[in-house]
Amino acid sequence: MIEPLFSVIGCAYNQENSIAQTLNCVIEQEHGYPYEIIIGEDCSTDGTRDVLLKYREKYPNIVKLILNEQNLGMLKNFFNVINQCSGKYIMQAGGDDYWLPGKVALQIPFMEFNPQVGMCGTNYRAINSRDEPIEIRLYDKRTVTFEERINDSSSLMPVTACMRRDLVLEYIKNIDPINRNWKMEDYPMTLWFACNSQIDFLDEITCVRRHLDGSVSRPKKFYVSMQYCNSVFEVKKFFLDLYGTPSLKENFENEIKAWQSRLPKPFMKDYLANIKINWNKKFPFEECLSKKFTRIYIFGAGLVGNEFQQQIDAHGGGITNLGFIDNFVTTENTELSAVRRIGVHKPDILKNAEYDCIVLAYNNWLLIPEICECLLNIGVDCDKIL
Repeated sequence: MIEPLFSVIGCAYNQENSIAQTLNCVIEQEHGYPYEIIIGEDCSTDGTRDVLLKYREKYPNIVKLILNEQNLGMLKNFFNVINQCSGKYIMQAGGDDYWLPGKVALQIPFMEFNPQVGMCGTNYRAINSRDEPIEIRLYDKRTVTFEERINDSSSLMPVTACMRRDLVLEYIKNIDPINRNWKMEDYPMTLWFACNSQIDFLDEITCVRRHLDGSVSRPKKFYVSMQYCNSVFEVKKFFLDLYGTPSLKENFENEIKAWQSRLPKPFMKDYLANIKINWNKKFPFEECLSKKFTRIYIFGAGLVGNEFQQQIDAHGGGITNLGFIDNFVTTENTELSAVRRIGVHKPDILKNAEYDCIVLAYNNWLLIPEICECLLNIGVDCDKIL
């Protein structure tokens, strides 16, 4: 049997609606290289495993499944799959993301002709859960340095990466990431690659990444978001201790202080355990009505806020949105119909306004400290925030 030149890895959990597209986009790539697809199915509670079994039956020489008997969690599942690879290169195919045509034909020859490169990544498009475009990530850097990775943890998406398996195994042996309790598998690895090899970017869009609420990097619960953020800081500190210059370490200390200063003390206790921040893009009707919160403001005049107003309109009464609150958006510069109709105000309006509660309409946890600080500064009661 011919040894695969590259291994495509994936970790699947509750992705029955997207995993077929992920696999099809790998299988339909045009190239002449032998390859394998290895998927770690982590005890899904939906039909993900059944979908995967059908693909293994249809492509027995390509698709290999690791059917976990108990849920391992993301990190253990990921490295368990890595250990089963036999290809010279490893490429990732997340169960919610998918490749565009030409990815293999671009990256594998590049890696073959550039032995000094340990990992290469590309640009990508991002979509939301409804397959609507969000952004296109473009980077003008050819070679990615350790300093750049420390300063921008999101600059290289795993689904775009192609990396040498021998270096991945060396990373696992030297760093032992499985036992470090980090919340992500990709960022620490790219930091190590930046110091022990070379990471290059190719100026092509080869993948589509779905930004889903509830994923590891976009959790629904605020305290989980804080745990993820703290883990990013832990990873940065670990690698700065190994490879950092004095100036990079100083910058990191300043970053920590700046982040901590943005978290108001009343909101630090138990990671906002007493406040239910809405991450799932569903307006909290039941909670508002049970607490007799009928006069509200929506803080956030973006897509989520617009969706909330549309849900209020469809609900048929009981709750009145007095207006949108936003630091940046105004009625004049928004194209969102519901936001434009209701109107947008600056936060200062809350100082003298009469209302029952403020509903936060954000799904980017990095903005929450600024929002909380803003609300505290104008005297908003914590109990009036949903």
